[in-house]
This record gives sequence, structure tokens and C-alpha cells, in this order.
Amino acid sequence: ELDELHRRVHLEALAIAFPLAILLLVTLGFLQLAIDLRSEDWSYRHVWPLLPLFYFLGLGVAWRHYR
Repeated sequence: ELDELHRRVHLEALAIAFPLAILLLVTLGFLQLAIDLRSEDWSYRHVWPLLPLFYFLGLGVAWRHYR
């Protein structure tokens, strides 16, 4: 079981990752409306691996904040 600091770090990582993911998806949606993006390269199926990357980025920021 995680102690209070680990819980806070993971919550802060999610608080960073969630807005980044929403920003990515909204931007991608608006770009698809504005210009013709190739669905083979920029569909929602191809950008989901970025979501764990955002979480790990948030973990790095949160751990740096509490050190």
C-alpha cells in the first residue's frame, strides 16, 4: 500500500497527464476539421501511446516537485 506521499505524487501525475491528453485530442480533432490529415498517421488509434508518456512525464514533474 502506498503511503501518503506516493499517493499525492501519483495524483499530481494524473493531474498533469489528463489535461495534456485532453489538449492533444482536442487539437487533433480541430486539425482534422481544418486540414486533411492522413488517417493512417494521425488517427486516434495512433496517438494513444502518447497517453502513458504524459503520465510518466507527470510522474517526473511531481517527483521533482517533492524532492
